[in-house]
Amino acid sequence: VPTSDGPAVMVTTMGAPPPPSTASGAPAIDRLVAAVRHAADMAGLASPRRPWLDPLPAELDLDTLPPGAVALADDPDEPTQPAVGWDPGGGHLLLYGAPGSGTTTALLSIALATTARTAPDALHLYAVDMGAGSLQPLAGLPHCGGVVRATERERLVRLVRRLRCELDRRRSTAPPNGPDVVLFVDGLEALRSRFDDAAGYEVLDALDAVIQDGPDVSIRMVATADRAGAVPAALLAAVGDRWIFRLADPADARSFGLAPARLAGLPPGRAVMARRGLELHVARPASVVAAVAAIDDQWNGGGGPLPIGVLPPVVPAASLPVPSTAGHPWSLPIALADADLQPAPLVLHGGDHVLVAGRARTGRSSALAVIAGTIRRAMPDAVIGAVAFRPSPLCDVADIVATDAGALGQLAAASIVLVDDAELVTDDGTLAAVLARVDRHLVAAVHPDVLRSSFGHWAHAVRRSRLGVVLQPDVDVDGDLLGAVLPRRQVVPTRPGCGYLVVDGRAELVQLAHVA
Repeated sequence: VPTSDGPAVMVTTMGAPPPPSTASGAPAIDRLVAAVRHAADMAGLASPRRPWLDPLPAELDLDTLPPGAVALADDPDEPTQPAVGWDPGGGHLLLYGAPGSGTTTALLSIALATTARTAPDALHLYAVDMGAGSLQPLAGLPHCGGVVRATERERLVRLVRRLRCELDRRRSTAPPNGPDVVLFVDGLEALRSRFDDAAGYEVLDALDAVIQDGPDVSIRMVATADRAGAVPAALLAAVGDRWIFRLADPADARSFGLAPARLAGLPPGRAVMARRGLELHVARPASVVAAVAAIDDQWNGGGGPLPIGVLPPVVPAASLPVPSTAGHPWSLPIALADADLQPAPLVLHGGDHVLVAGRARTGRSSALAVIAGTIRRAMPDAVIGAVAFRPSPLCDVADIVATDAGALGQLAAASIVLVDDAELVTDDGTLAAVLARVDRHLVAAVHPDVLRSSFGHWAHAVRRSRLGVVLQPDVDVDGDLLGAVLPRRQVVPTRPGCGYLVVDGRAELVQLAHVA
């Protein structure tokens, strides 16, 4: 169209036309793109800035990311692909995804990235592996108190109990103090269902309390779940973010406010951040074992939490601390406590006496030998008397041994008297005299059923101190012997030497020491 300034469109021949599209019947948009690119090449023009970034990588090495980061996110609004990690200050993190979607790898990467930048005395880590054991290498981290498997119910209970006690301790102090605590769980739904029975309701309540209230006192969790409804709604208030990987049921995406098509076909390691709506790809370590070893070398070990162990079936008496008997009360470490696997003392004030209740082959005679041996360690010059009408290990540790009723009078010189099979012993007044003195102690081992049925037996006076040991008890009735209420269930297997140490009517599950 001509104008006063010349034609409105200038047509210039730049050379040969662009080559035809190689695809037969290619869409018009493809042919147009090919023509534009050819024209730009002919004119020597620089490539323009693309308004989009390359796709996220299908594989990403954890070592290529900045410290603390575990993934690359795709932010199309900027557009950028920032490195992202888990911010413990934001609460718990839940990783939702079907098996094989990459949730367990994400758990490992987060654990490694978090411990690599925080010293063991500032971060304590625990892991629960309800899957195939993929978290086991984390046990080598100096920050780690243990990796607990699904079959280790005793350790699971002890871990939950420790976290609940730490939660209560921190809530009672102002301000809360202590290192950050992070619990990694591969299979949160499986962990909660593990205690969904009459024996586990108390443990489940403790676990839920830790999840609900833990973030306020720096106790946080990173956990995997395989479906949207795996975590009760009441616990989600403490969750800071959720990363949604490929789900087994695409319709579950709507539970997170996402269209099913958004998650369809996500490759392993790819997820959507529910809070920001960004897609990300989680990096994986080249070798978890090598990464753990490098972190251990970095921090030079030490400073982490006490391990989550089990109550051993055999506790050598020599492994316990030296008892304290300077004045009163006496503190005699005779066992390991189930609660913290630390020495549990028998505490005797002036005039206190001790009852050891147990049926046949529960270890009551051995308990007497342990008490006698502990006193001997602290007071080598003490005169120990024993009553043993049947063969007993007491005969090897006592200075005076009465093997029949006629020899009871010899015990008047003893500073402490131990009586085995007390139900067989009829007192001639010697034992009553010991029980009446505030500078003497008497320890009696008795069958609980016989004692209950023997009204007027001298051993009933021993019960007044509410002090002693109840071995493999009938929890409905045996606690009454010492004025204690015994738990109806215990996680430790029944075995000789295992029972409840009762001090001032308070019962604690213990494993008694063993004298070689």
